[in-house]
Amino acid sequence: QIHLRLKSSKTRIVITEVFSPERKNFCCKQTWRGPMPTTNVSGNQTTVTENQSNYGRYAASTATAATGDINITTDELEISASASASNGGGTSSSNIATAHSLKDANLWHSGTKTNLQATAYGHTSNAYGSLNSQIHLTNEEGSNLQIRSTSTTRGLDPAFGLSSSTVETSDGNDTISIKAKSQNDRAGNGTISLESTGLKNSFLNTGGGDDTIKINAENQYNNYYGHYLASSNTLGLSGGNINAGTGDDKITITAKGGLINTA
Repeated sequence: QIHLRLKSSKTRIVITEVFSPERKNFCCKQTWRGPMPTTNVSGNQTTVTENQSNYGRYAASTATAATGDINITTDELEISASASASNGGGTSSSNIATAHSLKDANLWHSGTKTNLQATAYGHTSNAYGSLNSQIHLTNEEGSNLQIRSTSTTRGLDPAFGLSSSTVETSDGNDTISIKAKSQNDRAGNGTISLESTGLKNSFLNTGGGDDTIKINAENQYNNYYGHYLASSNTLGLSGGNINAGTGDDKITITAKGGLINTA
């Protein structure tokens, strides 16, 4: 079930479907707990990155940039994770790459710009902008949240913007942009299954103010020699609740699947 609760007569909704052939506070000056991503504070920006690559023939790779309780006070925050398991020879049960920007996290950010990115590449690749997490954006003037998850595969590659997660903002004018993209790679051959979901079993509450919410899911199938597209599923929303509150709000939800003819 999907519920859209809008309290203003001015709210505009556009829904489009297109098809074509461990617990510890973390602040900007504290040490990260758990697996060690790279944390950098420069001026008024905090950047957290985690990159994992495993080139073993039947190897797997997992990158999780942020987990647990996190409290960031710089104006800008970027959290990114990248996982690669790409040396071939694998199957759907090996060469698995999984990237989480947030996983099992409770994030508080009082700044204005929050950027979450997850990128995965493997025979089976899984990219999550946020998984089983809560995101609290507390800037009273408004928050700008961007979530990007991209999954590139030689087999199966689901990508999720928000999965089993919650986003809450204050009463300012907020801009929320969530995109999940699934695509195949030229390497290897065989059966390809693409899946992208913008928001899955998640909740978005933007409070008052004039808010702009964009949710996009996109599959891009490249018709390389020896590849066969078994399935392609794109879902802007799959279960969840969007509450835009009062104000002059605009919600755009897009699901797109495409074919690119490539030699």
